[in-house]
Amino acid sequence: MALRYNGTVNRERCIEVSLNGRLDTLHASILLERLEEVEAIIERRREVARWYAEAFQGIDVTPEEGPGERDAWYTYTIRAERRDELKTFLQARGIEARIHRPFLMPEQSAHREGARGRLRLPF
Repeated sequence: MALRYNGTVNRERCIEVSLNGRLDTLHASILLERLEEVEAIIERRREVARWYAEAFQGIDVTPEEGPGERDAWYTYTIRAERRDELKTFLQARGIEARIHRPFLMPEQSAHREGARGRLRLPF
């Protein structure tokens, strides 16, 4: 089962190194149809991101676009001192919130043997 999902279990724990680069003709045809809608999808995400930026002012760290950047906002990742409380607060109001990557790659059992050096966090 884990190899079906790129070596992960429960979408969090990576137990086997795996790559998934397949694109069959069915998926390709679906993606070609969706390609026509991609700009509208991205614009809607950008709209939501603008709303989040305003709503989350004062939170420790919210994402920003740099000069010349145009994010598609696949995720809107924020960092907060009381993240678990914030997550619970948002979820109670029907807003999807989760810890997107609860385990870093060097913490995954599939990569423990191959990890070199010390893990340094950027914050």
